Amino acid sequence: MNKKSENLALSGRPDHELGLDTDITRRDFIGGTCLGAGVALLSMGSPRLSRANLQGFLPPSIKLGPDWTGPGGTGEYSSSNGNTHEVLNVAHDLRHGVFEELLAGATDTGESYDLVIVGAGFAGFGAAFALQKEFEGQKNCLVLDNHPMYGGEAKHNEFIVDGYQIYGPQGSSSFSLDRNNPTFHSVWHELGLPTEFDHVPLSGTSKPIRFSLDPYAPMRLPDRASIGYFFDGSDSGRQWVIDPHLNGFRDIPLPPQLQQELHDAFTHRRKPEHPQPSEQWLDSMTYRDFLVNELGFSQAAFEILDYSYATDSSTASGDICSAYYAYLVDAPGTRVLSGQSDWGGDARDYLMFPAGNAGIIRYFVRNLVPAAFPSDATFEDTVIGPTNTAVLDKAGNATRIRLNSTAIKIVHDGAPEKARHVYVTYYRNGTLERVRANAVVVAAPGHIAKHVIRDLPEEIQLAYQGFHHAPQLVINVALTNWRFMETLGISAARWFDGFGWWAALRQPMSTGGSLASPHDPSKPAVLTLIVPFLGHRGKSMEEQTKLGRLELFSMKFREYEVLVREQLARMFSNQGFEPRRDIAGIVLNRWGHASIAPQPGYQFGVDGKRPPREVVAKGYGRISFGHSEISGIQTWGTAVSRGMEAVRQLRNLV
Repeated sequence: MNKKSENLALSGRPDHELGLDTDITRRDFIGGTCLGAGVALLSMGSPRLSRANLQGFLPPSIKLGPDWTGPGGTGEYSSSNGNTHEVLNVAHDLRHGVFEELLAGATDTGESYDLVIVGAGFAGFGAAFALQKEFEGQKNCLVLDNHPMYGGEAKHNEFIVDGYQIYGPQGSSSFSLDRNNPTFHSVWHELGLPTEFDHVPLSGTSKPIRFSLDPYAPMRLPDRASIGYFFDGSDSGRQWVIDPHLNGFRDIPLPPQLQQELHDAFTHRRKPEHPQPSEQWLDSMTYRDFLVNELGFSQAAFEILDYSYATDSSTASGDICSAYYAYLVDAPGTRVLSGQSDWGGDARDYLMFPAGNAGIIRYFVRNLVPAAFPSDATFEDTVIGPTNTAVLDKAGNATRIRLNSTAIKIVHDGAPEKARHVYVTYYRNGTLERVRANAVVVAAPGHIAKHVIRDLPEEIQLAYQGFHHAPQLVINVALTNWRFMETLGISAARWFDGFGWWAALRQPMSTGGSLASPHDPSKPAVLTLIVPFLGHRGKSMEEQTKLGRLELFSMKFREYEVLVREQLARMFSNQGFEPRRDIAGIVLNRWGHASIAPQPGYQFGVDGKRPPREVVAKGYGRISFGHSEISGIQTWGTAVSRGMEAVRQLRNLV
């Protein structure tokens, strides 16, 4: 075929050259009316999306289809890659009130539980674990999850490439190990999780390439990986600078002042003039204001550092988020209360199971529903082996896990302070079903809770107005090889224009069995791109988060695929990368409400008023709230702790 007659992608590269016609990433998509037109919609002001522009979600007339979700890889998470079109269509129907006229006809299952838990992520399973521990397995509970597979954001993507099983995280992926205090969370040992880990050694190269053990740590601790900075400007030309932090960023094609600022930020060298900086003081301002107004960084430096902060923390820009939370995650420039500086300030190891924090979630399930895994299950069997999903919702289980079940209505059977039960109605397999509970833990995010709980007190309704969530996109690219990165001597890449900003490989953890991923540049691996939506800086919290969601939702899978293939080709073609040959698969994981975006005052309040999270945390009637946003910083440990606390609040009611 003449090249001029081929379809062209956004850059003018032909589809064939980008590999858009290869079998392994293509599948026939049928059904559904999708938004399409991708980024163009955001600039053209499409009338069809005018309401979405204003409200941050899709109008009832628009239904997403399989061509929006795209392929999900292989294995038991293949139909649960992030928020799929099925999950979003039901969620948007809920928000638009589509179910209201159908609620009266909901089927009463006749089931009654001591506790119903809405949400099967870390908070939900922390609540279930606390219930069974507290009452020694004598109470029963039902865990409802709106996805086809449990885990919340702690799920993974699986690929089989050239006979190898390789994995990438969907969202929650890291845990930290402090060698001086290896206690982890209190439940770690109770679950039977290990405390010592082996990793697959690097082979197939003589280059001293450093690999992070998780996707996030090098974003703020650049010494943890060999990072290439890619520049493609009109002045600098196309070039790579490897490990610029080792030379104080003096080798990058940016002005000397900006080079110095980046060095100062990553080594935490600047201190505020405030006589007594405190956590409350940090919570009174945004991360941007702290860097610019208190430490003297430029706006240009902030916008570069903002990607590190947002991706590794709230997923929202630091110009709307509290500096206190930037401090908690050790964002660049924030190590101001401890007196530490330079790279040695954080001695923790940041680790990732082969498939992310899904490994921890699966240990919870193994403890709560033992039949879900073999009785002699090894570490490998548990973290990446198959789940016997048929037994998750088996009658007689002390804990039952019901998938594909979206909570639609939660309400007490009378005045909350006098009620004896709570009724929970959920949508499953095209029908509405209702169960009864002595008490309910809402471990689903706050943006869901405020819609499904129908007798929510006004005080909590108002508090939820202070909860804002930002989107994030996690893309896992299955590579047939990563020789192009080995040629540069890097394991991670950071760039400044184009699509995304960061991509990284990891040194895979060994599972001790036959399924260990290879760690050789000539073998398959998963390259993970983590994309926040920061193009709306300067706008309000509400506008930024909603416009970010619109941007995330506005593109079909193919449009994102084109952007990924073009970006990688742009950066690595001179190192021999060919997208058609070297990309074996791409999976998108879209999280419209990935994390809480904590505004100043979210932790300690403003003008002496209680912060909204504390108002929600107290619960009411027979309902308590376990969702991790209440903690302000969302890690697997804070989510579990919040779920456990929610059960303790209901101790005398279940």
